Amino acid sequence: MISPDQLAPIKYWYAFHWSECVLCGRSKSWKERISDKPKPEDPHERHIQEPAWACDDHFR
Repeated sequence: MISPDQLAPIKYWYAFHWSECVLCGRSKSWKERISDKPKPEDPHERHIQEPAWACDDHFR
């Protein structure tokens, strides 16, 4: 028999990542689903700036 704990939904939250092209300023963003860490109290801690990159348009 399935226990009530197994039926409970898994709690999760999203971390929002973003980065910007160093040559033209174009940005990209994506979200990551996190279920193994507690959600930060401060919503600004959920936004993560990734290292700068150069977009593909500059290498064609």
